[in-house]
Amino acid sequence: MAQIAERHGDTKDYIYGRMRRLGLKVNPRPFVDWTGLVEQLRHRRPREIAADRAVSVSAVYWAAHQRGIRHLIAPARTIDHDRVRADLASGMKPCEVAEALEISLGSVYRIRHLEPR
Repeated sequence: MAQIAERHGDTKDYIYGRMRRLGLKVNPRPFVDWTGLVEQLRHRRPREIAADRAVSVSAVYWAAHQRGIRHLIAPARTIDHDRVRADLASGMKPCEVAEALEISLGSVYRIRHLEPR
């Protein structure tokens, strides 16, 4: 596209738009068999599914959206707030808690701040 744009003195965006208006597929999506995606999303992370199918994570989100799935699974790391609070109450330093639970130090501080007083 860059070569075509340079040759004609146009921008790449103009060339891409022109090709789309003409009905030409600029970057056709590779065929991916999405059967079983709904079931897989219940047990696996989108990035794991993307790696197995050799696509980007955004392609997994796109495929899920096409199938009516608006909210994917829970966040990548579910933190046990009660355990964080118990470790802090036992005298552990925030950095020790973060290291022990393999979470960020910021998460420990946020949970400590949210603790009811």
